[in-house]
Amino acid sequence: MAIRERQHHTPLEPTLNRLRDVVARPASGIWIARLLLITLIGVPLWLALAQFTPLAVVPASAAPTLFSGERAMNDLNVIAQASRPMGSAAHAATEQYLIDRLTELGLQPQIQATTGVALTENGDVWAGSVRNIVARIPGTDNTRGILLAAHYDSVPTGPGAGDCGSCVATVLETVRA
Repeated sequence: MAIRERQHHTPLEPTLNRLRDVVARPASGIWIARLLLITLIGVPLWLALAQFTPLAVVPASAAPTLFSGERAMNDLNVIAQASRPMGSAAHAATEQYLIDRLTELGLQPQIQATTGVALTENGDVWAGSVRNIVARIPGTDNTRGILLAAHYDSVPTGPGAGDCGSCVATVLETVRA
């Protein structure tokens, strides 16, 4: 009984065979082969990288039910005007801004004042007064709740747009939408 070897073909096999034929030709074939190789590598690479291109920012004029980066940026511009370390006047102003915005959005924000305590790895204990702004959106279904959280303080040396003013602006725009 004779055993036949099964031939396996890949979708790229005809293209690779043509590439081999072109490479076997004189100098002009080398350039064509290089161009073909660049195309075979470049196009998939370009398509992969195109997925990481940010989408266009949704303008503030967009439908009210859409999340708008432009609307979120408006809040961030107010929140990140100055450093907001806990206990500072800027922190208190930001807190009031957030309470006002949440109230504008039809919520009833409340302040939860408490003491936060943390034990560091080297045994030091840090404690401080913290103020959380809590607002609840009533659900329409008998399911579990969703928590949206962000801190609105910043380090004393910067306005905290990325830590975490952008988080606060995102939460506000999500609640609004």
